[in-house]
Amino acid sequence: MKQALYAELRDALCPALPSGERRMVGMAELSEVARSTQPAVPYDTLLSIYNQLHQAQVQALDGAMKAGARSWLREYEGGASMAAIALREGFSPCNLARVLLKLLLELPEGKQGAKDVTALLRRPSLLPCRRLADGVAACVAADWQNSPRAEVIKRTVGLEYEYVLAERLRNAGLAFSTEDSLRDEGKAVTPDVKLLVPIALDGHVVHWIDSKAMFGSEEVHAKYTAEQYQRYVNRYGDGLVIYWFDFVDQLNWAPAAAEHSGEGPEAEATVAHRGVYCSRDFPQTFVLPT
Repeated sequence: MKQALYAELRDALCPALPSGERRMVGMAELSEVARSTQPAVPYDTLLSIYNQLHQAQVQALDGAMKAGARSWLREYEGGASMAAIALREGFSPCNLARVLLKLLLELPEGKQGAKDVTALLRRPSLLPCRRLADGVAACVAADWQNSPRAEVIKRTVGLEYEYVLAERLRNAGLAFSTEDSLRDEGKAVTPDVKLLVPIALDGHVVHWIDSKAMFGSEEVHAKYTAEQYQRYVNRYGDGLVIYWFDFVDQLNWAPAAAEHSGEGPEAEATVAHRGVYCSRDFPQTFVLPT
């Protein structure tokens, strides 16, 4: 996808307000954007972009939400519902419920407290108070992007595309180790697939493959390069990342762009990594070493 098209979609899904802030469009507006862009932009791609923009906005608001937690708690204790407070302030209902549950139940900070809250979001009926249980359940129902249900959907889609990748590799007759088998071997660095024999794609040597059931924006690619891809390159050599829901074209490293990067006002900043080749699918044609 061209960067200009991605910028148009980003502005359509998260338009600017007169104040300079941005707001996410609602479901009805999202449907309108989908109708106006299809078939050029598949709905799965559009939804992935929307989810990423939404998560960025949620993270930007989380600081304000946590800073005002005591105020929101007093409002809840005064009779307001968690979901109503969250929707009025633009917060994620489930994230607000997490913060208020920690305060109401005096749960510890850290991993154990987070696990306890997640368990209660999954089963609000376990809460000791009927009003609190109903309030948390309402937050879960109102939050289609940060609820336990949404996390299950994301995880399921990710596993589905990992299965698709494995089938494509088997059909191509390629031998490989999976992430689980690498862990069983005691490996600390585990991409989704480690090829037992490297292949060449469009002039790039591929030793490993990572499957991402998402759209690859520059922000997403930079994040995963820092957290994952660079470690794979250091350990195994160059590799391939499949962004199943498309990606912005400049994620692939180009020598011509690298030569002038950082030189003068016309130079384009890039997050492309020399050792990470990006694709929208597992290519049907590749070259085996001779």
